[in-house]
Amino acid sequence: KEDISEAIKWYRKAAEQGNSMAQRSLAYCYIKGTGVKLDYDEAIRWFVKEAKCRKEKNIGNFLLQYCGEDSIAWITKVAEKGYATAQHKLGSYYESGYKIEQSYEKAAYWYKKAVENGCIEAFIPLASLYEYGKGVTIDYSEAISLYRKAAENGDDSAKYNIAKFYALGKGTQKSIDSAINLLTQCKDTASRLYSIGELFYDGKEIEQSYEEAIKWWRLAADANSGYAKYMLGDCYKNGQGVERSYEESVKWYKMAIDNNFIYAYVSLGKLYETGQGIEKSYKKAVELYNIAAKHNYKKAMRCLGDCYRYGLGVKRSYSNAVKWYKMAIEQHDQEAEIQLKAIYDDGSWNLLNKIRFRFGFLK
Repeated sequence: KEDISEAIKWYRKAAEQGNSMAQRSLAYCYIKGTGVKLDYDEAIRWFVKEAKCRKEKNIGNFLLQYCGEDSIAWITKVAEKGYATAQHKLGSYYESGYKIEQSYEKAAYWYKKAVENGCIEAFIPLASLYEYGKGVTIDYSEAISLYRKAAENGDDSAKYNIAKFYALGKGTQKSIDSAINLLTQCKDTASRLYSIGELFYDGKEIEQSYEEAIKWWRLAADANSGYAKYMLGDCYKNGQGVERSYEESVKWYKMAIDNNFIYAYVSLGKLYETGQGIEKSYKKAVELYNIAAKHNYKKAMRCLGDCYRYGLGVKRSYSNAVKWYKMAIEQHDQEAEIQLKAIYDDGSWNLLNKIRFRFGFLK
């Protein structure tokens, strides 16, 4: 105890003379209550002195970096001292319920404090709370205003969110041109355009409209989005927002495959199996399934299991069917579990293989 008291005495002398290491050591003593009474205010005072001595530009960030972001009590104390970084961090913890009881109201409170103190990172989460009415009253105008401030600092997600308001006509006059203009400023333009289409397709934030979804996916496809090409293939196959056309579906699936979009391999394979929109070929289907299966796509594995089970494009083989079904099951494919059980229950399967399968010897 005497040694600790003596150490603190020398830490203090050195700290008062501007020694940054001593200032940090003394701060740690106060934050841990080592040789002194635990005192966050004193700890912060000495950490701030060290930060200034080291000419740190973001003192709030410095305080969090050296004192553990998982300490709610510490972050709260730093936030109460007016440091925007800590205020933003505390807001995010309240929003997510991380190590603290979730409270959107308190999240909004601390995000607002952070915004008032110029924390750029706090603009988007606060805007989101206003957009969806979490902890605050829904206010689209305020949400757009906050997103704009973040967008002015080059944030692509903020640009996307403003574009979303324009595209949906939510909180502002609908303007497709304005939305497209913003999205083309983003680094990932294609995926952003696709996401707008998905909003219309799912109908979660706006009335569902396959026609509107297709418009946006065509734009995304023009920007080389493999996902958009794939979904256009689905829409033509299912007649969603367009007249059903298997030929068009084949065209878009092939374009998605040019982007190496894995889902498209299986979808095109299925059309080869049925001969819809393209000449029937089980062999071609198997080739496509094999490519997708190499990328661990469980549906492709199950389709290969089906092909081997029924001898479609390959020599019939229950052992290979079982192998592919098991691989699909390892990827949590429930349909493959049903098909695997069906093989065992199938009366055409010989007794020896049933026994092997039952005791795990059939690979």
